[in-house]
Amino acid sequence: FSKKNPRLVMAGMLFLISCQSPSHSSKEPSLTAEQEQITSYFNELEKLLSGVGKEFWGKDLYGPLMVIDPQSRVFYANENNEAGSFEPIGSIYTDTLPHSLNIANTAFEWEGKRWTMVMTPLPDTAVARNTHLAHELFHRIQPEVGFTSFVEKDNAHLDSKMGRLYLRLECEALIQALSSKDFQEAGTHLQRAWVFRKIRHTDEETAAAENSIELNEGICEYTGVMLGGRTKAALKPYFIDR
Repeated sequence: FSKKNPRLVMAGMLFLISCQSPSHSSKEPSLTAEQEQITSYFNELEKLLSGVGKEFWGKDLYGPLMVIDPQSRVFYANENNEAGSFEPIGSIYTDTLPHSLNIANTAFEWEGKRWTMVMTPLPDTAVARNTHLAHELFHRIQPEVGFTSFVEKDNAHLDSKMGRLYLRLECEALIQALSSKDFQEAGTHLQRAWVFRKIRHTDEETAAAENSIELNEGICEYTGVMLGGRTKAALKPYFIDR
């Protein structure tokens, strides 16, 4: 038969080969817009922290990170768990957080790793978003840089009349120092800011309470701001505004 119609035989062979080849529909589904966005956020942050992020605290700041929807509890992570049970989607992973775990912007131990958890929605601008993410990533490495048994104390005194007054006076003095173009004048404003702080810290319990929140959240925010991608020129107006 092949001698009579070799073209027909060739066509039949090609048909059989095509039947054994993977069909077009077996290809992995494309990423959703949300998944593409989260992937770009992870890539952007990893690139931003790849150099200075490792040197800032002597530790790699970029590590296990998940972005979670607090309503559905579905999260996207930049790496898999120890068991490799998260579902891979492109270069990221997804799963649903069990109800036994609380949802918050925090660091926690789970599935064989210490994770940073960040809730959606994330800030729209890259600088604000990366500042926020770097802040939360520092919480993950806090135990590695000396905060092994850290307890944040109550700062209710800042809601009292005098506590609020002296805090606002300190902030105003710092604004004046940042706004000043004269070095000596800036120094004067810094001295005043220090005086307002010392008045609040006359009570040792108050001083210890403020120190606890500055060590826990203040250093994290400092890390986020310094590594979030702002230029040196943009730092001053940011601090004044905040």
